[in-house]
Amino acid sequence: METKVEKAHVTQLKEWGACQVGIEFAEQFNSIQEAWGQCKNYLWMLWLLDKKTDAAYAVAYAAADAAYADAAAYADAAADAADAAYAAAATTDAIRKVIPVFQF
Repeated sequence: METKVEKAHVTQLKEWGACQVGIEFAEQFNSIQEAWGQCKNYLWMLWLLDKKTDAAYAVAYAAADAAYADAAAYADAAADAADAAYAAAATTDAIRKVIPVFQF
């Protein structure tokens, strides 16, 4: 019987208290960098940034959080779901521009 070895980034996410859906998403990838590059959920990205403790990530979190706030305000005022989806995608893109690669 083959023993499944848990990926290091999945172990770290579990230690930080990631939700099961986020863990299942991350398990599809070989590294946190790959998962970050494919993530479409800006709330997960903000959550992950919030878990980092060094100063560079704190600055990046503040910038990403501001981008999220702008997009959220736009989404709240949006007339339809397409506009809200665009706002969510724009937020994800803004976060990825601030931090193109995430590392533990």
